[in-house]
Amino acid sequence: MEEQYCSRRRPVVVGAAVLAASLTLTGCQARPGDAPTVQEPRQTTTTAPADADDDRAEELRTVTVGVDDVPTDLNPHLVGSRSTATSVVAALTLPSAFTALPGEEHRSELNTDLLTSVTVTEGEPAAPTAVRYEISAAAQWSDGTPVTGSDFEYLRQQMTTAPGVAAPADYAAVERIDVTVGGRTVDVTFTRPDPDWRELFSDLLPSHIYRSEDRDFSTMMEGVPAASGGVFRVRAVDTTRGVIELERNERFWGQSPARTDKLVLSEVPDTRTGAQMLRNGQLQMLVTGRQGVTGESLSTVPGVQVRTMTRPAELTLTFNTTSPRTSSAANRAVIADAVDADSVARIVSGDPGATAPDPLPAGEGSGGTSGGTTVDTADGTAGESRRTRPSSAMAPVPTPDSGLSPLRIGADSTDDTAVEAARRVVDQLTAAGIDATVVTRPSSELYGAFLPSGEVDAVVAWQEPPTSLTSLRSRYGCDTADRAVSQPTSSLPPVTATPATSTPATSTPAPTGTGEPTDAADLTSRPGQQESVEPADPSAGPGTAATTTAPQGEDAAPDEPSGRSENISGLCSAAVDAAVDAGFAAVAEDAVLYTGDDVTDGTVQATLGRVRELVGRQHIDVPLMEDSQVIAVGRDLVGPSPRLADWALDRETGPFVGAGVWRRTGAPGSTGASTGSSSQAPGKNEQTHEQETP
Repeated sequence: MEEQYCSRRRPVVVGAAVLAASLTLTGCQARPGDAPTVQEPRQTTTTAPADADDDRAEELRTVTVGVDDVPTDLNPHLVGSRSTATSVVAALTLPSAFTALPGEEHRSELNTDLLTSVTVTEGEPAAPTAVRYEISAAAQWSDGTPVTGSDFEYLRQQMTTAPGVAAPADYAAVERIDVTVGGRTVDVTFTRPDPDWRELFSDLLPSHIYRSEDRDFSTMMEGVPAASGGVFRVRAVDTTRGVIELERNERFWGQSPARTDKLVLSEVPDTRTGAQMLRNGQLQMLVTGRQGVTGESLSTVPGVQVRTMTRPAELTLTFNTTSPRTSSAANRAVIADAVDADSVARIVSGDPGATAPDPLPAGEGSGGTSGGTTVDTADGTAGESRRTRPSSAMAPVPTPDSGLSPLRIGADSTDDTAVEAARRVVDQLTAAGIDATVVTRPSSELYGAFLPSGEVDAVVAWQEPPTSLTSLRSRYGCDTADRAVSQPTSSLPPVTATPATSTPATSTPAPTGTGEPTDAADLTSRPGQQESVEPADPSAGPGTAATTTAPQGEDAAPDEPSGRSENISGLCSAAVDAAVDAGFAAVAEDAVLYTGDDVTDGTVQATLGRVRELVGRQHIDVPLMEDSQVIAVGRDLVGPSPRLADWALDRETGPFVGAGVWRRTGAPGSTGASTGSSSQAPGKNEQTHEQETP
């Protein structure tokens, strides 16, 4: 059966027709001199410079948005890069096959700028087994290179082999990709009927640069990305000043180019500074995760409109099933019970009314342990792991006087919110009598080295709750891909996981490296610590030392570890995989028997509920905090509608879904920066704080 997909309406991101000649593109050369502060400009009698009008015109072609932080990595396909800024830059600079309509959870709208057509060539439209993509002949990267099927192939290759990637199951379902007609026709064949096929090939990357230069997928987008295929391109990234500068992509071939010349994301340290910068016109918008009285504070600024939204990501404490201390559901349950997630949410968000997201339901009993250790089979008995055998088995939960290494709670060193949450979790564990410490490292090292080796016991990171069968498999399914294990810049101290009086078994050495831990104040080692890990009796409860010796011989040696992807925990459960497989089979049957885009919804929801119950028994995750955002828009920003409440919001990027139509007014009532001021975006180290009550 063949069915062709055409767009019902234009993609929302890029907006309508180009502006009048008064807003035509001019040069975006950065001007020398210091950036402005949030202080009011002083009145002088000096005559304005001759180029003051030009400066003012350039300023009005620049929209500056305040954000909480500027990420060091702009790769949207990494679990460690789920910030608002990363999502925004990806949506505005990278092309996608399908886009999500505002208010919808999944991609359903064909991007007709990139593709002339998409045709289901085999299977049912709701769950096809083969799809053909026809790429527009005009589609090109900002360096003039055409967008081709090679970009589709490259993304699939990286998502199935690189560590730390998000949504790998989408691409694991692709059996092969055939590219013809000069790279413009892409035929994709799936291993099974795929109900989530529209999620594929989002945020395509320029393979002609990244693949030809053999760049590391985990770090290749630190700094300015190589090329753009969207309405904007990244002109500059300055993490020291906290600024990302986008400029209109002159090679964008679509029908609706951006209306403004420049879009600047500028890091703002606190709500008070953000309010003053909105008041002075140095910001046209502020998007912040700070809660409490933030909304009330910003809404008191004259002319500012305020709205809130919640992004799908949740800050979550996830246990590492490869670690000897968290390899058992019993130990994980003890540690999880010591965490007051609501308290973490209140402290980290600054909102006294904040609560943590609901945890997964923990049914009666718990399955076997897993994650390169053992897997629970469908009948509840323990079986061999599909990926690796254990490097060690269950060890006791460490206490301050046990002489054991403290639990290591990891967090991305570039994510201030995750680091603060990890520290609060460690505070609570310490108060409960569990010895713990924080390890702050780049996400590439956490997912590519320390989690696979079992050297970190848990990680605090942003994760999206599954809403589809494919995202369910990405988050909790066995990841059998052979993902590279990276070498960290410096190693961690050896782990003492069992008492010295126990008989040592196999041990896993730390990855090779030099230097000291990144956060010496959080991560300390005791003199004389040596790594010594023993397998445990599967029936032993938490805090019980292992007494059984490890198997001997070549057959008992553990396989090589594999880097982690969205399944941060490394969970590998036969029961979970069987439930997901049954869901896919039922969806394929529904697609044959019924018609319509929503015919599989009931089956998907039933499968989600079943898997959540199975995973809840394993005590893998502790949700800590939602990603709530406050959006404040100043008086001189014109958007899709006069009222902010009427703007469409994307689930990932919020108001930036309409950034293509934004423009400055320069109206007399506006409080924009004074004539002759620099259009350079203020950096985080150049803003002053005023002692005031908004």
